[in-house]
Amino acid sequence: MKKLIHCRFTLVELLIVIAIIGVLAALGFGIYSVAQNKSRISATRSLVENVANAFESAKSEVGFAPQEKAWAELHFAEVTIGSETYFTLSCSGKKYEKFQQAFAKYIDAEMIRKYLDGNKLIDAWGNPIYYCYPGIANQAQCCVISAGPDEGFGKSKKEQVTEVNAVTEFKTGSEWVCDDIGNF
Repeated sequence: MKKLIHCRFTLVELLIVIAIIGVLAALGFGIYSVAQNKSRISATRSLVENVANAFESAKSEVGFAPQEKAWAELHFAEVTIGSETYFTLSCSGKKYEKFQQAFAKYIDAEMIRKYLDGNKLIDAWGNPIYYCYPGIANQAQCCVISAGPDEGFGKSKKEQVTEVNAVTEFKTGSEWVCDDIGNF
């Protein structure tokens, strides 16, 4: 004859097990959120650097670049040359065609494709990425900026601004004292 094993748990024991599982789930979710945010920051940094480097390389090659003294959203145009598809900075005017061709050679098209919303370049949080040339912190370079994880420009919720042109207020010396992601 088989013996039946009876397992009896008290209500307190069941509640303790449920509480432990809840704490472990909360810790796991918190760690996952932090890792996901770090991944987005890294992807946006890489995107910003890629655009800034392509801009500088194109400027070096042709000797000039489109000037945008105030912050402007980055817009891209898709260009097909032969069987290859390239992305280039959308600039108006025939005088910028050489710059656009040079820019298309240096930009990582696969990376840009992932972060395009229509023709507008967005960061990992879905916010527009801006640029200006000559730059704010370095007049000789193009500045590219994303609002970062808090989706506002500035260092804290109380001091944030939604207008990117006010971002220069948060500069102290050569340091930017906010979570905005830029190449400066």
